Amino acid sequence: MSIIRSHNTVLGGKQQERDIRLIPMTDTHLPLLYEWNTRSEVLYWCEGDDVLTNSEEDVSNIYSSISHKAHMFIIVANGIAVGDCWLQDMNLSEINQEYCDKNTKRIDATIYEKRLWGKGIGRWVVQRLLEFGFKEQNADLIFAITEDYNIRCQKCIESCGFSFERKIAHPQTSKGLYEYCYAMSKEQFARR
Repeated sequence: MSIIRSHNTVLGGKQQERDIRLIPMTDTHLPLLYEWNTRSEVLYWCEGDDVLTNSEEDVSNIYSSISHKAHMFIIVANGIAVGDCWLQDMNLSEINQEYCDKNTKRIDATIYEKRLWGKGIGRWVVQRLLEFGFKEQNADLIFAITEDYNIRCQKCIESCGFSFERKIAHPQTSKGLYEYCYAMSKEQFARR
């Protein structure tokens, strides 16, 4: 039995000189996901709590549970896996309650290869997931959520056309107090 529920969608294109493809995440990617989830310098920015590493069991549980409500992808740049991303059904109860009559999604993305940070790959990925979410998954609203201390991610999200929607308090960590939620409606996407 598979740990990760996969799909058949491939998204691709060019970003500067890079050929980037978002390929379906499968169980064959688990060894890579296990390794990536030991990179404390990356997890610092993408985990709101004080996680320095995730065990293989934690990684399997996380990706298994999310994959049942998401299209999960491996980000491949010029033939090399550099990160993961997904478009998932919204999973924050506060937002689901407020928009209970809407098809709400959220985007999550992480570039695990630090040498590629700040090169526009994250922005390209978010834009492809927006197109996929609105055009093929019929989303009404798509959210992008980051931590209050992750300024680089906030700038990426804003450059893609999201609007700041709210902040949600979470248990205090050594890094931050809030998750910042950004939103884009189908109408905003169509006007871009």
